Amino acid sequence: LVEIDAYAAEEKKWFTTKDFALPVSLKYPDEDDITDAQYNYLQTSFNRMVSRVASPSYNNPVMGFRRYLDEDSFLRRFLVEELAANVDAWWSVHMYKDRDSTRFHTGPVWDFDQAMNNYFQDEMDPYTLAFQTKPLFDRLSMDKRFIDCLKERYAALRKDTLSEEHVFDVMDETVMYLKSARQ
Repeated sequence: LVEIDAYAAEEKKWFTTKDFALPVSLKYPDEDDITDAQYNYLQTSFNRMVSRVASPSYNNPVMGFRRYLDEDSFLRRFLVEELAANVDAWWSVHMYKDRDSTRFHTGPVWDFDQAMNNYFQDEMDPYTLAFQTKPLFDRLSMDKRFIDCLKERYAALRKDTLSEEHVFDVMDETVMYLKSARQ
């Protein structure tokens, strides 16, 4: 488990990616428990993934980013972060890779203290997506197939989970649940 994080340099085990200069810290295994060989493998694997995204052939069907990145988890993450208007999106993000896989996944989601326009310095620009402000993830948005999948996923969610009716039902249920706490 790694984290792209502005404060990565404060950790014992961290590195900066060769492409995009992303600061990455190790979250698990614990930095005191990981061997040098494991750490080097993780760093090499992560840099390989970022390099594929940064390369001119990033969307090549055989050697492009999909070989090293779990597209489905990035699509889900995109929707969660953007719907929450999270200014920390893609700057404070956990990612993991299973031992026998080449692909990095995003998750678990966290760090929503500055979401929903709760950023202390500026209001979030409603016409700019947080996705577009970070180079690794902005690059994914240049891929037509990625954007088409994102549109399909969003359209499907708008029919049920993110339908106006369902969202208002969840809000009403939450208000009732928190009724005594509100008082």
